[in-house]
Amino acid sequence: RTPLNAIMGFSEILAQETFGPIGKKEYCGYAKDIHSSGKYLFDLITDILDMSKIEAGRYELECSQADLSELTDECVRIMALKASEKDIEMKISVARGLKIFGDRRAIKQILINLMSNAVKFTGEGGKISLRVRQVRDSVVISMKDNGVGIPHGAISRLGRPFEQAANQFTKNHQGSGLGLAISRSLAELHNGSLRIYSREGTGTIVTVRLPVKKRDEENFPVEKAVRENIDNGATEPSPEKPAPAPVPVTANQPRPVAFRAAAQGGRRTARRR
Repeated sequence: RTPLNAIMGFSEILAQETFGPIGKKEYCGYAKDIHSSGKYLFDLITDILDMSKIEAGRYELECSQADLSELTDECVRIMALKASEKDIEMKISVARGLKIFGDRRAIKQILINLMSNAVKFTGEGGKISLRVRQVRDSVVISMKDNGVGIPHGAISRLGRPFEQAANQFTKNHQGSGLGLAISRSLAELHNGSLRIYSREGTGTIVTVRLPVKKRDEENFPVEKAVRENIDNGATEPSPEKPAPAPVPVTANQPRPVAFRAAAQGGRRTARRR
């Protein structure tokens, strides 16, 4: 991903003509094409890396108490522009103060993936709705759209890596087919689930169910035994595998956050995925 950061950063500077006019307007258009293609490839690589970590059992959740209404608001702000470009009506229903014990990044990724798919496969002037509520000891996230829908025979394949339902509408949209697979895997890592209900030509409902509270210690006797040994004065066993070595970063590869900040005389904090 690091070389792509340079491509995206410099193409954005050219497209915005940060240092002044670059000549013919066609060049600005070319720079925007480079940036959008780089962004697509960057997201694709990120999805593949995430899926690889999940399949290798190396995706570690960092769980804490999270406010779902705040997380949902963040995701809506991210997706609102794309929805408005297609004149799609977004209806959001989230109980204020609804809390969940989980990985904030993973839950946010699930929400964005569901909303992105709904916007992508809903036509101009369509409608999508997101509902987040608590049902007994679970949080239920329901994403509904009135888009193209999914053929009945394809529903069982969705949620697997690199699978997309094939129809005339989806052929016009780029995608890795990893969004639902990653969302399903992240839900299952939380001891949750993802279900798809759809009718071709009518729309789709994707429902994610996640447990509200921290998993009970009784379900993890090994971890519980380790804690009991520590409480009784025993030392905690050393991990079987050493911590992974830090990944080296090539010094001559520029950081993306430095490009625009340097050009505009400001600073920006990098958000790492």
